[in-house]
Amino acid sequence: MAEESQELAKQIYDAFVNSSYPGDELIVPKVQYDDETQITEAAFLGKGWQVIDPTGEDFDYPCNLFFLTEEAFRYYLPAFLIASLDFERAPRITSLFFWRLSSDRDSEPSSELRALRADLTEPQYALLRAVFDHFVARYSYLEFDKDVSGIQYQTVRSAKAIRNQLLAMQRNGR
Repeated sequence: MAEESQELAKQIYDAFVNSSYPGDELIVPKVQYDDETQITEAAFLGKGWQVIDPTGEDFDYPCNLFFLTEEAFRYYLPAFLIASLDFERAPRITSLFFWRLSSDRDSEPSSELRALRADLTEPQYALLRAVFDHFVARYSYLEFDKDVSGIQYQTVRSAKAIRNQLLAMQRNGR
């Protein structure tokens, strides 16, 4: 991980270190308890965001972040933010993380993004914006590379849209 990314990761860690674990009963929705939710529950249950590694072997099934409850997703947000700083190492989890935050319409923030805006402290929200600024600055060239994969192209497009939505929410006081 590049030095700038490491500094941002440290800031994320410091800003979220005191986040409260949502409780075992709020990791996955119990109404939809199938194989996918069991895999997700096993990867997250009882673990602090500081000890999970979304790029590690516990995350062979990266789609599991879609099976987290909103409370669990917000709690584990710092781990996903840190993982996205190392896109070369974690392209699938970064892509899916950005997709969860994306909206069907580039001009409007998703309900997930609006909920984060309401729940995060100002320093945490500033770091969320900083991660997307960093990602776009570091990887926007992929959007124009004819040899780039579809996942890389779409991840950069999602990052740009989310960054613009974060800026618009800030300007509009949302």
